[in-house]
Amino acid sequence: MLIFIPDTLLEGFTWLVVLIAVATALVLLVLFGIHRRNTYQRILQLEEKMHEHDEVIFRQAEIQTEKFKKAIQAHLSEISQRIAKNEEHTNRLINQLEDLRTLLDEEDEKDKGSLN
Repeated sequence: MLIFIPDTLLEGFTWLVVLIAVATALVLLVLFGIHRRNTYQRILQLEEKMHEHDEVIFRQAEIQTEKFKKAIQAHLSEISQRIAKNEEHTNRLINQLEDLRTLLDEEDEKDKGSLN
């Protein structure tokens, strides 16, 4: 116990500096432990948020995929309807051309008959 009883003011000052250094080291050690625990908890929370975010993104991707599929189906349906209308118009045009050719052939035959 004599070691802690200072004989002079210089020894008392030395022990005070040592005591402050040790106390500071202990406080820093405790603060580091608390900081490490809090950091570990934050990392776990971030990982949980990342997993939740991944699930949200996956659900959104599925929703977008379904919307895209529906839009493609609607577009293909519209294209099919347009193709059907175009075929109908083409058939009408072909029929009209055939009728016109028949009329022209009849006119040619009339002209040939009138020339003879």
